[in-house]
Amino acid sequence: MAGLSHSLATALADLRPEPATGLVLGLPSRVAAWRCLRVLAEQAGVSARGVQALRHTAGTRLYREQRDLALVAAHLGHAGLDTARIYAKLAADDVERAVADW
Repeated sequence: MAGLSHSLATALADLRPEPATGLVLGLPSRVAAWRCLRVLAEQAGVSARGVQALRHTAGTRLYREQRDLALVAAHLGHAGLDTARIYAKLAADDVERAVADW
């Protein structure tokens, strides 16, 4: 599964392996994908907010861990850094920590 981290690829393969098609969840429609996402979110004890929310969370988490917009842009398939900037919003506590000793 190109473009996925090893841990995510392993977790998804455990859910529903589809080696012949290469589809992550092997779902035929957006409706089926949304239903599957709701079930998985319920099992995880979180709200289902859609695939874009998952993408946003992944981009934000990657930025917070690496502080590298170019890396975020490459991971999410963005052509430039401007698009990746939306995933780089800093948490309020990040800002407070940064200026705490000023």
